[in-house]
Amino acid sequence: STAVAEGAQSVEALRTTFEEIQRLVDDVHKEAQDMAGEVNQASSDANQIAKEIDNIARHGQRVSDEMQTVSAATQEQSASASEIARASDSLSRLAEELQTSLKRFKY
Repeated sequence: STAVAEGAQSVEALRTTFEEIQRLVDDVHKEAQDMAGEVNQASSDANQIAKEIDNIARHGQRVSDEMQTVSAATQEQSASASEIARASDSLSRLAEELQTSLKRFKY
């Protein structure tokens, strides 16, 4: 019977079509899983990068703080050096005055 044969062919074609659809669904599912894994990895990488940026920022702040401390110490040293220079000039003038005073007295 031709109708049975045609029906069997239709069923076989339908089975082949469903198998192809199932294969495509499986492929899409695998691709979606792969993409989800890549997205998770990218998210993890982004979190790691954010942590590293925070570390760099903290180190940068610490360096900046240390530079300010060094700058303040340098300013203090400069002020001390200026005071020493003024005192040295004052002592030098005093020594010259004493030298002049001593020359007035003859032995």
